[in-house]
Amino acid sequence: KMINKPQESIQESQPENEFQWNKIWKNYYFCLKFFIMMKSFNSFVVFLIISFPIQLLSQTTYFVSTSGSNNNNGSNTNPFETIQYAIDISSPQDTIQVDTGTYYENLICNKSITIMSSDPLDTNVVLNTIINGSDTASCLWIVGSNPMIDGLTIEHGFTSGSPGGGGIHIQSNSNAIIDHCYIQNNSGPQYTWCNGIQIEEGSSIVRNTTLRWNTSWRYTLFNHLSTATFENLHVYGNVSNGAFSENSAIQGHYFTTKILNCVVVNNQSNGIGFFYGLNYPNHERSINHSLIYGNTGYGLILGTWAQETLNQDKHYCEVVNSIIGSNDEGSILVNPFINQPTYSTITEISHSWIESGFDTIGTSSKVIINIDSTNIIDSVFLETDLTLTPNSPAIGSGDSNLTLLGYTITSPNLDYIGNNRPLPANSNPDMGPYESMLGVPLGVIDTQIKSETSNVQIYPNPTKGMIQLISPEVPYSFEIMDFTGKLIKSHLITENNHSIDLSSIENGVYIYTI
Repeated sequence: KMINKPQESIQESQPENEFQWNKIWKNYYFCLKFFIMMKSFNSFVVFLIISFPIQLLSQTTYFVSTSGSNNNNGSNTNPFETIQYAIDISSPQDTIQVDTGTYYENLICNKSITIMSSDPLDTNVVLNTIINGSDTASCLWIVGSNPMIDGLTIEHGFTSGSPGGGGIHIQSNSNAIIDHCYIQNNSGPQYTWCNGIQIEEGSSIVRNTTLRWNTSWRYTLFNHLSTATFENLHVYGNVSNGAFSENSAIQGHYFTTKILNCVVVNNQSNGIGFFYGLNYPNHERSINHSLIYGNTGYGLILGTWAQETLNQDKHYCEVVNSIIGSNDEGSILVNPFINQPTYSTITEISHSWIESGFDTIGTSSKVIINIDSTNIIDSVFLETDLTLTPNSPAIGSGDSNLTLLGYTITSPNLDYIGNNRPLPANSNPDMGPYESMLGVPLGVIDTQIKSETSNVQIYPNPTKGMIQLISPEVPYSFEIMDFTGKLIKSHLITENNHSIDLSSIENGVYIYTI
């Protein structure tokens, strides 16, 4: 039998911000009958009837458009006008879909909802679905909730002092996901910690997102006291204009910070920084398959606050499968704040290219850097778009599963732009965020094939002009082709030791066959 529950009593029984009964498809009270047979001197049957509510929950999608009205019902054909209004009336698990346009709002989200553009995978849609903070306050504060922000441009936010986060500020144990977003043109005055994204507490993920053209006193993306994962990020063109040596595009303080498939390039600051201290010594701070390149400071800085020199071993950082180079000040700076730390800091580096080595302030034996020299390459060749050239030694020089300092670090299955990793399958992955189509550099793969099919030795490779061919067996043919298959040179070799002049060929990478 169905019993209609009075609306007033239902509302009284629901805590604030819980699912609202007016959003339930049907309100049913079911009666269940329990039959209990009891035997004693006289047998009898007791019928116990218990009633309880069954909620059939609906997850509502609200729509927002610059041409809408907050007097509408938020449907696709009658959208709301402001995102904040949609947030205020939404319930957990709801979705707010925002149409293209510019929304001049400073949002506060305290609900576990999804706020998204109409197509987060379409860059044109994302760049034209804009939350503009009007340079007056943060564009978005996330407080005590677990929302997903997907496919939005967050710009012209402003914050002063600490806490920062002119674009997005995340606090109060929130577990947010920021996906497919552009965080750009956010700013703040002197003494502002961060003006891109600042994460204070909880466990948040920022992925598939670009942070660019933000101006701050210290950091662009700042993980302060949370567990954070930063994956597939493009961080470039940001400015940190403070006087502190730890100013960085990405900064991790104290807790776990995992950086994967990130491109951190051409920022007016250091690239990435990890700082230790307080009571948080043993957390994973890892950089995996990332490129830190062309920044005005150091590529990576490691250190502590001067007032936080507690005697706690050990503070860890792992750098694997990554490329750090062409940063103005150098590749890595260790301990920029104090000369004699009272605890050990250990940095483990493997399967990477680190240009120019390290600078260390102070001579303390507590600063320990372990380098797996057998898996460190001494050169890397990059295209103008910072992908690997076909003859780069970084191709096939990575490792998909490493255990360093007690932490297992695994390569993501996809690279920065969505290619499978590794390529080809069953090969070793490449260093850096981009996966080449080759399993090993072109020159290496050709040489390996020749060593199996003939006794011909070819050197030097790469060459500046002359190459030498040595073989105990003659004659044989030697051909050079470009990537289109066009024949560039052809020789019939009749000498055991033969030289060929290639100086007339334009610089590039070629395929040869014997």
